[in-house]
Amino acid sequence: MLLMTIAAPTGTPLGTGGKLLGSVGAGAVAIALFVLLVFGIRGKGMITLKSRGAFVVGFLAIAACTTAGQVWTLVPDAGASLGESISASLSGAGFGKVGMGGICLIATILTLVINITPAVGGWAGLILSSFFSAAGGIWMAAPLILTTTLTNLLAKVSA
Repeated sequence: MLLMTIAAPTGTPLGTGGKLLGSVGAGAVAIALFVLLVFGIRGKGMITLKSRGAFVVGFLAIAACTTAGQVWTLVPDAGASLGESISASLSGAGFGKVGMGGICLIATILTLVINITPAVGGWAGLILSSFFSAAGGIWMAAPLILTTTLTNLLAKVSA
């Protein structure tokens, strides 16, 4: 009975859409996650993000940007360009072929072993998600699963 109330038809007290959240798109989710990241890192409200929580929110924010498309793809594209620049710099400096997979491995290890602040954790989540998508292979599994899940969830929640 409760589920029927949540998915009630138009003109109900829940609003014109009849859905609990109304119309929520991937752009709104991206904005919400960036707001959560920025204000959660500041830690002056009811929600305070620690370094690992900020990492997860940053990682999810990139998945939302990828799902939203349009102008939002600038964020993951900038991260991917950064990773490719680092890879090219290391490869050109005599370290042998590094590649994006190598950059992902190095960045993941650094994120896990260095004691980081919430702000650095948020940046690491944003950057690593972009690196993972650009690297392909097994690295792309987490961003791909998140984007697919978000796309399917938004299709069910929104009109």
